[in-house]
Amino acid sequence: MPPGFLEHYYATQLYKWCPVARAIHQWRRDYTFAEARAAILVGDPRAEKAERLFSNFGISDGVVLFSGRNSLRSATVLMSRLPVEQTFTTHGPMLAYAARCLERILHSGNATLERITRDDPRLSETQERILQMQIEHPEFTMAEMAELLGMSVKTLRSHHEKIAKKTNVSNFAGAVVERMTRAL
Repeated sequence: MPPGFLEHYYATQLYKWCPVARAIHQWRRDYTFAEARAAILVGDPRAEKAERLFSNFGISDGVVLFSGRNSLRSATVLMSRLPVEQTFTTHGPMLAYAARCLERILHSGNATLERITRDDPRLSETQERILQMQIEHPEFTMAEMAELLGMSVKTLRSHHEKIAKKTNVSNFAGAVVERMTRAL
C-alpha cells in the first residue's frame, strides 16, 4: 500500500463513498475493485473523489478477500497498478487461502497492525464554538450552554465526547485544558 494513502483516504473520509469500501460493508464474497466500481455508486461525484485518490497513488485495481467469521470477520485488501481480473480468476482460491493464513497470524490486538482512525481529527465549527464557549464562560451550566447553542443537553454531551476523542484526551475537561495550554 503506498505510503500516505490510508491517511488521505480516512482523513478526508472518502471511505464513506468509495465503491471498494461500500462493497466491504455490503458484500459477503471476495471481489475485485473493478467489480465494486461497476456495481456501487456508479456516477456518484463523491465516489469519483475516491477514484481520483486511488489514481493519484498509482492504484489501478485490487482485490478484497474475506476471512474469519461473525464478529472476527476481516478483509484483506491487495492493491495493484495493473488490472487483476485474470489473476483473481486464476488464483482466487490461493489468494483466499493466503488471506485466511494472514488473518490467523495477525489476529486482532497484534502490535504489528496499525490502526488508522476513520474519524476526521479536526473539530467542526460547532465543536470549536462549544470549546471556546466553555473557555470564555466556565460559569455556564450544561443546560445554559446547550440553550445558548440551540441544542439539547444530550447533544452537548455527545459533542463533549467527540471533542475529547478528536483532541486525544480522556474527557472534555482535558480538551479544555489542552486548548488553554496551547493558547499560552
